[in-house]
Amino acid sequence: MEKLIYCNDGSLAAMIARTNRSKKWNLFGISEVRGMGNADYNKKLFDFDFIEVVPLNSFSGKSYVCLKKDNKWGLLEVKDSKTAHCEWNLIVDYIYDDIDFMLNLMKVEKLNDNSEKMEIKQIVDQSIQKFKVKLSKSNLEFWEYIKNPLGFNGSIPDTSKKSAKEQKETHFQREIYKSDKNWYDFELPIGQKREPAKRWSSKRVDFIGFFDGRLVICELKYKKDSNGQPFDALLQLLSYYEMIIKNAKKLDEENIHHKNPEIHNKTFKWEEFHNKPVTLRLLANHEYWSNYEKATDKNKATREIINECSSIGLRIELQEFIGESAPFTYKFL
Repeated sequence: MEKLIYCNDGSLAAMIARTNRSKKWNLFGISEVRGMGNADYNKKLFDFDFIEVVPLNSFSGKSYVCLKKDNKWGLLEVKDSKTAHCEWNLIVDYIYDDIDFMLNLMKVEKLNDNSEKMEIKQIVDQSIQKFKVKLSKSNLEFWEYIKNPLGFNGSIPDTSKKSAKEQKETHFQREIYKSDKNWYDFELPIGQKREPAKRWSSKRVDFIGFFDGRLVICELKYKKDSNGQPFDALLQLLSYYEMIIKNAKKLDEENIHHKNPEIHNKTFKWEEFHNKPVTLRLLANHEYWSNYEKATDKNKATREIINECSSIGLRIELQEFIGESAPFTYKFL
């Protein structure tokens, strides 16, 4: 069993806690950085074991870890060093019987505002490390929503300059949207950043909807063959969810919704994603899913992420659409 310890929003954990054969915990720091968001954690930080390890993770640059040794609690401070290797220091020796008393005395919050987001990050990173899956860091990158540099004006995007494959996917996107009134809107920019050569680019979510009492963020995939990678698409969905949580206030202030007559007469506030149950749905055609049941590491990791997200109340749905035009038939995998 492992617990990841973070102090920033980078792709690498600052340290890892692992259980040993005695079912006690050891702490390990980074021994080697391998790139692509991967590292080895073989540098043992203490010569003794811990009965319990409680990470209090944060993206702020400083985190804490509660350590229980010989039935007494101590406190480790973990700081961002602006390198892959963190700085750490035992700021409270193992003298306290009660963890809450120790934290109150040190004025350390046991929970933080980013707790669910941090849970998601840990779930993703644990799966990547466990299955040794290589992943482009950009899939998990936060894109902040800046005040409308792209000139989004609520009009439906022009698709005439898209490739044939992109136009085919867009065709299904529009057909699926129009065929079900539960979809609120589609192809909305939720994050932006400046690329090289000072060009602005955006991340757009395919669908936003409301099904079975839950807000739904949906990613659409269309393939003519079986080269789809659900694991990568699921990470894309998780990054979209985190961007919406991070940028919700700005998205509402900028009124990021389409205003064309073909848009369903349903409105929503982006900040609803902070307080309503959420489903992340990956929707794709049969060819995309045709090799999913093969026992690859990425598909095992996909199932693990689904189970772990479910444990914190975030539902993941894998759905196939059947047909070339509306009405479509749908089935869950």
